[in-house]
Amino acid sequence: MVWCVWTAVLAAMPYGVYSFGPLIPGQVSIAAFGLAVMLFVVIALLASCLGQGWQGIVARARVIVVRVGWVATAGLAAAEVYALVRGNAGLDTIEQIAFNDVMSLVEFVCVIAAVSCWALSSAGLGFVRESPSRARLIGLFGVGGVWPTACVLVAIAPGFDSTFAACTLCAAVFALALLGARRWQARGRSAWDVPALLAGHMAFLAFRSFVGEYRSDLLDAGLPNTAFYGFFLVLVIVLTLVQLVRVRGAGERREGETGPLAHGEYAEEERDIPGDSAERRMEQRLAKAAKIPLTEREAAVLARTAMGATVVSIATELGVAQATVATYRHRGYEKLGVGGARELREYAAALDMSEEPSVTKETKPSSCESGAAQKRGSFVPKAIACALIVLVLLLDTVNNVQIGEHWYHRGTFYLTWAVSCVLAVVSFARMLSFHQTTESPRGGQGPLELAATTVLSLVVVCLISAGSFCGWMGMWLYKIWGPSLLLVASLVVGRASLPREGYASFWRTMLSGFDILFSSPLLPLLGSAGIAVTYYWELYFVGFVTDWIYVLFPALISLGVVIFVYQTRIAAVPVSEPTEKERDRALHYFKGRGIDGLRAEVVIDLACGYSVPEVCRRRHTTPATVRSYRQRTYDDCKVHCIDDLRKLLVEEVGFTSLERLHPQK
Repeated sequence: MVWCVWTAVLAAMPYGVYSFGPLIPGQVSIAAFGLAVMLFVVIALLASCLGQGWQGIVARARVIVVRVGWVATAGLAAAEVYALVRGNAGLDTIEQIAFNDVMSLVEFVCVIAAVSCWALSSAGLGFVRESPSRARLIGLFGVGGVWPTACVLVAIAPGFDSTFAACTLCAAVFALALLGARRWQARGRSAWDVPALLAGHMAFLAFRSFVGEYRSDLLDAGLPNTAFYGFFLVLVIVLTLVQLVRVRGAGERREGETGPLAHGEYAEEERDIPGDSAERRMEQRLAKAAKIPLTEREAAVLARTAMGATVVSIATELGVAQATVATYRHRGYEKLGVGGARELREYAAALDMSEEPSVTKETKPSSCESGAAQKRGSFVPKAIACALIVLVLLLDTVNNVQIGEHWYHRGTFYLTWAVSCVLAVVSFARMLSFHQTTESPRGGQGPLELAATTVLSLVVVCLISAGSFCGWMGMWLYKIWGPSLLLVASLVVGRASLPREGYASFWRTMLSGFDILFSSPLLPLLGSAGIAVTYYWELYFVGFVTDWIYVLFPALISLGVVIFVYQTRIAAVPVSEPTEKERDRALHYFKGRGIDGLRAEVVIDLACGYSVPEVCRRRHTTPATVRSYRQRTYDDCKVHCIDDLRKLLVEEVGFTSLERLHPQK
């Protein structure tokens, strides 16, 4: 109940200290709201990289967040009471102006703290694994756009010019929001519900700012505000209803196509699963499609891998070691006939559409090919998205146009708010498609690699969103820096993610990195908020944004180029592929020393010159497992380094292919 009251209070706040206009619920400053959204997205994505060992610290931090949020909400309520008492009267003395400025600052800071703390405490840390109801996401996005728009239409209606009318509207919104929050909580909150609501409200605020620029140009001329807000209200309602109909229709078709499964313990009906667990449903799909029956543990590991879980989280959830998870994944990949986590996700997505992929042992592509036709097809939407981003960054607008006695300089501002609104909608669309395909390009990354990629994604999005506004203002240097940073960052991440044989294709490397960098649906929402915040910071503190991004852009681009060159040189290190006889002799030799299975394969790959990340991708395991196997093998074979191990294999096994890597003296 406490959370419901908190939600209703924030929804009914008029945020009227700065505006001096009528007290309308939900009309928060887009600058403050954008900063709150940015803070929420950054903390949420970074926290989603944490493993189960951090849950105690996270729980304590969440308590602190709730307390800070309530304090900020109380301060915000005090500021709004001041706005109610002040009304629309002018400020006559210096003391009144100074006090009003202080209360405006209090309102601004409290909005950032209250909204971000509410969002973090409501969402939790479930962004990696949870798959909420798509219908609920659509409904919350619609609420985020409809509720403030309806309040504006009521407020601009004739007769709404009194304090009593404003208080009545705020009280009505509070009551409706309280009922909605109680129903929301009764059905169970999900981590993705909050971003959907924030995306809807961000789209409204950007549209409101667009209308504000139009009104600043034409004053009382042109279309009335009711036409704009009425159009936006109808548009949001229609889009929401269309999406809800599509989701319900897809759900009915899927329910009609479900049937009994094939193997053992998975033979019960999928719709009769207790709790309707997403993981359990995925286990059943994979078990049904497998040509060779999967064990229960293999199905559990593969299902969670297909849904984007990391090895660390799977091991913690199932209560097994990370090496055990890697072993189950390796066996499951062989039984399904897929070559890795990416192919498994494509396989699972095809099963979701009731189209069992024809991947068998006889038709399985080699590890080097791995379905080239499918990969080329999957790169088309990535290439289109990348091209659209570059095109938007290069757009130019007409400013400072004189018509009669008036100067019109709003071209850049129109573009700013249009892009911000579109990005909020794109973020919501990505949330839906993200869960529809259960796809996460980062699913195979280790904890450190996942954290590094997440930090890089956040930095790139923040810089590009800030630089885009500067570029639209006519600063051509930022028009060059934005696409350059996007290209370099994508190449660095792509080269780190692809196998060594994939380095030959420049575009494949870049698009793979682009897909990983921008895989989270929250990043377009971060970009939308970043553009809005940059607008206000540059408007009130001229040069503040341009000063620091002027240094960060070339520094990060230069660092990316250095890393990419280093990766290229590492990739040029020779790899010695053994013959079948040499591999068999090496496996037999290691088996005699008590080293067999996945451990022997890993050690042979390391001896052949593959790096630890490459071995992880080849054997579908984790860096910690590879390093553990390597050290244990050193101890068992009485060697101290990989060169000593190569020399041992050459002398005792006749592994002559390694002589190129370890020449005899």
